Amino acid sequence: MARQLKCPRCGTLNDKENTVKDNGRYYCPHCHEEKLKDDALRKLTKSYKKCDKCGKEFKKDDMVQVGSKYRCESCQKIQEKINDDRSELYDYICQLYETDVLHPLILKQMEEYKTQRKYKYKGMLLALRYFYETLGNTTENSKGIGIIPWVYEDAKQNYINMKNANKSLNEIEGDLVEEQIVAIEVPQTIDFEKMELINIDEL
Repeated sequence: MARQLKCPRCGTLNDKENTVKDNGRYYCPHCHEEKLKDDALRKLTKSYKKCDKCGKEFKKDDMVQVGSKYRCESCQKIQEKINDDRSELYDYICQLYETDVLHPLILKQMEEYKTQRKYKYKGMLLALRYFYETLGNTTENSKGIGIIPWVYEDAKQNYINMKNANKSLNEIEGDLVEEQIVAIEVPQTIDFEKMELINIDEL
């Protein structure tokens, strides 16, 4: 009697000629088909990763690896914009206080305004510019950026007004320099050879 082999998947005994060998193990035909499907699904699953920001799944090759995590391109661009805005805000505050490194108090205020008040770094920068540049205040009696919540909405409205004013100005300038098409009549070419000669003595 031929030796029978046990399928590692379903446990049934099969003659060797009725099995399929895969990676040193013998499967019954049905179980081997199921194994191939599972392997393909497992491989497909490994090729997809969940974005650490939006939570959606994308192909691993189309994502950006950040440490041990993966991020979709859209979320990565947003994060890069946030990082750029934070750096711009950081540099501006350094300029205001004439320092290269910000005090921990200011860093704490920046993060609290972002997480608790949902302020954007760009908005905080506009608020500071509005207070110090537009209103002409100084940092003489300031130790941090606590003024931001007090002027944030005013600064936002001022920014909106400026944008609308610039838009209107651009529209006016566009009307003033609007291209005009002028039709110029080109005189007909005179054929001197066909003209009759004039005898001055007859005049």
